[in-house]
Amino acid sequence: MESPGPETGDRFPERVVLIVHDDPAALETLERIVAPFDYRISLARSGAQALAALSAFEPDVVVLDLGIVASVEVVSRIRREYPDVPVIVIAEHGAGLAPIEVRRLGVAGYLLKPLEPAAVGIMLAVVLTRRSK
Repeated sequence: MESPGPETGDRFPERVVLIVHDDPAALETLERIVAPFDYRISLARSGAQALAALSAFEPDVVVLDLGIVASVEVVSRIRREYPDVPVIVIAEHGAGLAPIEVRRLGVAGYLLKPLEPAAVGIMLAVVLTRRSK
């Protein structure tokens, strides 16, 4: 049985997705959402852990929840220090920054909660395809 994914069927098993969330249950949920798409997954439980991971290795994409402490600062620092690493942010509908404000941070994608697994897979595939060109 094939895992769910974009209609193109493209997979990137060698690609690493760094998922950042400070709530362990939410982090596990995000991991379960991303896992069927056959990416390698690395987890960070804070912005500081994400930045430490980025200094140790360069993931192909970062998926970061805007609900974490200092999320805007973390996104800004990632974009400044690792400009080739795309960032996809996740936000609560109607909370925090407006999508246009988030785009000004230079993110590659923006997803609203509740997350639809297919939308996450499509967003990852689009961002990774753009990065590989």
